[in-house]
Amino acid sequence: MTKRNSRSAVLARWSLLPLIATLLLVATPGVATALTATVVPVDGYDQATGLTLVQGGKLGLVTTSNNARFDVTAGHWLSVQFAPGIPSDATVTSVKVLVEHVEDRNTAIGAITWQIGQGPITTPNIAGDPSLQPPILRSESTGTWDVSPWVTSPAAANNLKFVVRNNAATGKRTRIDRIQLVVAYSVATPTPTPTPT
Repeated sequence: MTKRNSRSAVLARWSLLPLIATLLLVATPGVATALTATVVPVDGYDQATGLTLVQGGKLGLVTTSNNARFDVTAGHWLSVQFAPGIPSDATVTSVKVLVEHVEDRNTAIGAITWQIGQGPITTPNIAGDPSLQPPILRSESTGTWDVSPWVTSPAAANNLKFVVRNNAATGKRTRIDRIQLVVAYSVATPTPTPTPT
């Protein structure tokens, strides 16, 4: 092999390295790929009016952080559903609900309850599922609720309902600006099947 041919062969090998590195990084067979789905509600149910948020034209109030808020009035509740589309063969590693909210002045501590459940948005099944009494906020902020201990499968994440209950006895409101669901999960990269050449 001449010196020139030898140099061309070395350059050809080096030119393949970025491609090989990219293939290893993107799709190494048998290695799990970590992914995160961050989604907003696709619909909800306003128990005070008996309408879904889509029917009432109010879905945008809980999907965008813009200070146009959905008011959950005293004695009522709001439920929302998501569509994260987690694959059925995925491994769910973390599930969090993020709620941007603010309460009326003098709302009693413990008057607001967050819950998770399953089932239809008009009658979410929350029996046995956890609840949280979030801090009462005087200025808008985002609260994070880690529901990972209770939402451990793709089916549970895909069918999750989030409920905000206002049990205030004094007519105070909790005002919701945006709700998000953040699901971290992994999927195994399939081992490619060789094709005959």
